[in-house]
Amino acid sequence: MSQFSDLLSIYIKESPFSIKNLANEIQIDRTILQKYISGKRFPTSYATIQKIISHLTLTDQQKYDLKKAYQIEKLGLDQYSYLLKIKSIVENIHYIEPLSFTTEYQFDINKSCASNLDDLLIFTQFILNDASTTDHKLQICLPASNKIYELINHTVCLDGHISLEHLLYLDNDISNYQNMYNLIQFENCFPTLLSDHCTIKYIYQHSDSTFNSQNMYPYSIHSQNYTLLINNKLDSGMLLKDEINDYLHTQFEQLFMKGYPYSSYHYSDSGYLPFYSFFNKEILPFSSLQRKPNILFVLDNDMLERHCMRDKEELLNDLDHYRKHINSILLSDEFHLYFTKGGLLELIQTGVIDDISSSLITPFDNEEIQLLLHRLMNINKHHHNFYLHLIKEDFKFPEHCLIAYQEDHEVLFGVKGKKGYHSFILNEPTIKREMFHLDILMNIEDIIYTEEETLQVIEESILQTQRLRHLNV
Repeated sequence: MSQFSDLLSIYIKESPFSIKNLANEIQIDRTILQKYISGKRFPTSYATIQKIISHLTLTDQQKYDLKKAYQIEKLGLDQYSYLLKIKSIVENIHYIEPLSFTTEYQFDINKSCASNLDDLLIFTQFILNDASTTDHKLQICLPASNKIYELINHTVCLDGHISLEHLLYLDNDISNYQNMYNLIQFENCFPTLLSDHCTIKYIYQHSDSTFNSQNMYPYSIHSQNYTLLINNKLDSGMLLKDEINDYLHTQFEQLFMKGYPYSSYHYSDSGYLPFYSFFNKEILPFSSLQRKPNILFVLDNDMLERHCMRDKEELLNDLDHYRKHINSILLSDEFHLYFTKGGLLELIQTGVIDDISSSLITPFDNEEIQLLLHRLMNINKHHHNFYLHLIKEDFKFPEHCLIAYQEDHEVLFGVKGKKGYHSFILNEPTIKREMFHLDILMNIEDIIYTEEETLQVIEESILQTQRLRHLNV
C-alpha cells in the first residue's frame, strides 16, 4: 500500500459509508474502489478522488493531505517538489524598480584576505565602489543564491549606473530534481533578467573546459582595478590588483565569451503586444498566461483604431503579425489561453486590457468587451484546438505579468514596470524544459477550471454585468 491508499482507506473507514454504498453513490465499480483502497490500482484522474471526497466529511487539512499524497505518487516526490517550486516562482514574479543608494563601510586597503563571509561582503562593497567611480562595469562569476550576490543584486543590478556581466555555472543533469540548483539560480536572477544593462551567460559545471570543483577559488568579482577571488564555499577570498588583476580580467573575458546567453532582453513602452514578434514563427503549440484574458486574437482593426490615441500604424502592424501567427498555429496545432477570474471581472468592469499600454488606447466600453469575449467563446466552440482555461483563485497569478511559450521551443516572460514593459526570452534548456511543464503543474494541482466551467463563468460574468448596467440606467 502507499500513503495515498492508506489515507483513502482511513478516511472511508471513518465515514458512515460502506465501500459498496460509497461506490454506488459515486457511480463507480465497487471492485475498482477496493483496488484504490488496497493500492492495487491508482486513479488516472483526480476527478474520481474529488467525487469520493464530496461524499466524505473531511477537514481542509485532510483534503490537502490526500491530494498531496495523490500528486506525489503520480509524479514522484522530486518532480512534485520541483513543480511546486515553479508555482512559487510564478506567483512571486514582479518587476523591481531600479534603486540607487550608497552603503557606508570601513575598509582597510592593506588587507587582502577575507577569512569569513562578513569580510567578503566588505570586499564586495569595496569593488562596487571602484566600479561606480571608474568604468561603471562589473564582472562576476558567482552563484545567484548567496549573500554576496544579494548585495550585488540590490546595489548594482537594480541601479542603472553600472553594467553587469554575470557568468553562471549550472547543472546539466536534467534528471536531477533534488537540489533544484538551476531553478533557484533562475529565481534569484529574475530582477537582472529584466534589466537591459545586465548580461547573463551560463556554462554547465560538468563541461570539461569549465568549472573545476577542486579549484580553490572558482568564483570571482571584477571591477576595473580589482579582482576578488572567492572559494567554492563562499566563505573566504583574496583581493588582487595590478598585473595579476589584468591577467584575471583576461581569463574571465575568455570564459565569458565561451558561455551561452541565458536570455535575451526586450523592452517596450507600448505593452506586451510587440513581445510576441520575438517568438520564432514555428508552428508549435502556443500557451499564454495572464491575469486578464488576452483578447488580441479577436480584436479587430476598426475597434483598435477607434480607441487608439497614438502609434496607430505600429500597433495595427503588431496586431496583424500576432493574429497571423495564432491563425497559422490553429491550422495544425493548439492554442491555450489561461486567465484568472479576478482578471476577467476587472476586464469586464474597466474595459482596460494589459496587452497594450493604457497610454496608447482608451478603455473599451462594456458592449465591446462583451463582444470580444463572445468571439473568444465562439472560436472555442468551432475550433477543437482553441482552449480557454480559467485559473482558480488559489493560484495567485501576479498582476501585470505575461508568460507565453511555444512547447519545446521558446519561453517569454513579460512584466510591467512604472516606465514600461520589460521582457526576456529564456534560452537555457533545463529551465525552459520545466516551464513547458506548467500545464502539468496546473492540472496536477487542480488549479484550472474545466473548459465547461470556464465558459460558464464567462457567460455568468457577462450576464451579471448586463444586469448591473440596466439597474444603473
